Amino acid sequence: DNITYTFSAPLDENGRWKTGYGDAGEYIVMITANDGVNTAEEKVLVVVLRKNAAPILEGIPAELTVREGETVALKPTVADPNKDEIALTYSAPLDADGSWTTDHTSAGEYDIAVTADDGEMQTEARLRLTVTDVNVPPQISGVESEITVNEGDVVKLAPEVTDEDGDSVAVSISEPIGDDGLWETTFTDHGKYLATISASDGKDTVSYEVTVIINDVNVPPKIVSITQG
Repeated sequence: DNITYTFSAPLDENGRWKTGYGDAGEYIVMITANDGVNTAEEKVLVVVLRKNAAPILEGIPAELTVREGETVALKPTVADPNKDEIALTYSAPLDADGSWTTDHTSAGEYDIAVTADDGEMQTEARLRLTVTDVNVPPQISGVESEITVNEGDVVKLAPEVTDEDGDSVAVSISEPIGDDGLWETTFTDHGKYLATISASDGKDTVSYEVTVIINDVNVPPKIVSITQG
């Protein structure tokens, strides 16, 4: 007699099943044979053994460039064929969340490893991170914006100049004070003057203006000679 066979899931109509990762387990399959008159059934236990596969890690560029002061934030895409729980780790200078806020000292190149671990197998992606230098201009402090003295006094400017990048800074002070920051006034200097303090690190120059007010001081007349008239 002509016999017709049928198979229950997960087998197909031809009694075949291509297993995939994540299919590990036990399955009871019903096989039915029919000759057109009578039907016979048989149950078969199909055991699929677990075979681990490495996690899939995507979305990590091979190279990345940022400027000092910007934040690096990696958001990789991960999956696991076995549906295992995956742990992501990032090498320094990134934190546990794959982020890093750079600052004015961060310029340079960094080799970063991102690892996906399912507890048995690991997948690693590597990233070359380049942080480009952004200059921080010098800062001028320690000087009042307005100074008032009397004629005959010494005007003294002693600015405090700092540079966060550690660059060498050249400081200049305009006339009538001069670069030494000292001006010994005379009894003809009364008035208002504007002096400019400039600081340059070779990349950026910052300026600070100081108004100098010289009060008039009267000087009594002197008799320097007497002639007979």
